[in-house]
Amino acid sequence: MEPTQRQFGLRTRIVASFVVLSALLALIISLATYLLVQNSMVERRESIATSNAFANARLVRELLLDEADHGFSDGGDSAEYLPRSPAFGVAALRYGSIVQHTTSNFIDGSFNPQNDLPPGLQAVVANHQTAIQRVRLKGSPVLVVGIALRVPAGERTLSADGPSSPAAADWAEYYEVISLADIEQALRRLATALIVMGLSATAAGAVTGRWVSHRVLAPLVEMNSAVHALATMSFDTKLPATGDPDLAPLVSSFNHTVAALQERIDRDGRFASDVGHELRSPLTTLTHSIDVLQRYLQEMPVPAQQAVALLGEEFDRFRQLIGDLLEISRFDAGAQQLQRSPLMIGELVRHAAHLTIPDCVSVSIDEDLEDVVIMADKRRLVQVLSNLSVNAQKYAGGVTEFRVTRVVGGVEIAVLDRGPGIAVPDRRRIFERFSRGSTAGNRGSDQGTGLGLALVREHVKLHGGTVEVQDRPDGETGACFVVFLPANPVSIYDTAEDFEAAGFGLDP
Repeated sequence: MEPTQRQFGLRTRIVASFVVLSALLALIISLATYLLVQNSMVERRESIATSNAFANARLVRELLLDEADHGFSDGGDSAEYLPRSPAFGVAALRYGSIVQHTTSNFIDGSFNPQNDLPPGLQAVVANHQTAIQRVRLKGSPVLVVGIALRVPAGERTLSADGPSSPAAADWAEYYEVISLADIEQALRRLATALIVMGLSATAAGAVTGRWVSHRVLAPLVEMNSAVHALATMSFDTKLPATGDPDLAPLVSSFNHTVAALQERIDRDGRFASDVGHELRSPLTTLTHSIDVLQRYLQEMPVPAQQAVALLGEEFDRFRQLIGDLLEISRFDAGAQQLQRSPLMIGELVRHAAHLTIPDCVSVSIDEDLEDVVIMADKRRLVQVLSNLSVNAQKYAGGVTEFRVTRVVGGVEIAVLDRGPGIAVPDRRRIFERFSRGSTAGNRGSDQGTGLGLALVREHVKLHGGTVEVQDRPDGETGACFVVFLPANPVSIYDTAEDFEAAGFGLDP
């Protein structure tokens, strides 16, 4: 047998769908927001930084041109040719043997333009081109702008030592390093906020899914309750009218089905009643006729005597079968109603045992149940015990003991026999109609109708109880039929005084 796959409930699937959809939308919106903000901030910073870098580069170039005729001094860290502007973090200049840079207030450690600037970017600038690159410099995110400056030197070559030969070196390299740490920190805060918002949106999706599933499944819950009530033969169950155009046809169909079923059951109930009434006269006639034949039985020849005896036995069985079938049909039609009355459970069991088994049989009743009063249908409970006793006499050698005990939630009545017991596979099947367990098919030795235990189950079920077969609790050979009557709706009262205090009175 292949294992069945676990199926999640509809409510769980609806909530999970809302959670997944909310999380997916939150992820898409958060990712799009983060990328848009990142691109906007970085592009704006690059635009501003590039504009400032070109403006500063022009100032540097003018300084170089102004001092071309006077010679250059290698300022080193003095950075005399570099602008003092807060728009960038570090500025660096390489012009011949002049290498200058400003101090860094955001890059950890010493800064060396030759070693710290990206080699690829230096190569591009050395090739007389402009380059822009975002890198991490000493652990800090930065934007590096490199600009190649053409510095016409006329007929002189400019160097750190002043004018020289006409082998002009008229290109300078100017770099600006702009910190992006503030942007990175802002983006980190934005990412944190987006994550919190995404989780909040997912939680809101779960709450919304729970609310929506409750609203969506509310009609199904009502219908489930109605169907459950219908299964208990409560045919006055109706679904309330709804203004929902999608549910209105379903409600109308259900109510119409209930009405049609009620009509059909009423018709079947009337039919069963009519059949019982019509059979009463011929059965009475046959009964009197057989009584007359049996009165003159000794005057008949032997073959006729045997025929009359056989006819009497089969007629008794036929009459019992008709009665049981009519009783079953009334259960199927939902026409059976409990006629509750106050009963002392101990006296009831003793009375039923005496009616069905006149011989002495053990009746064991818990001491705390001797005066217990219940509200139940006396005729049906007596018939339950009678059917169990007759069943034990026919198939199990008779009843050995009746036991009445109080259990959690109600009362149990056990009927023990001395038969061979009932096999486990047959313990549920014997309560089915026309089921005889291991004797099925051997009709010649069976005088029962096959409906006795089925009626027992129906009568007990009408009380809200259950009946089952167990092994004898004392370990002896035989079966133990256990009838459980629940405290509610049977309504158990510990004493007659408690019963009267509840507003009832015992029948005389």
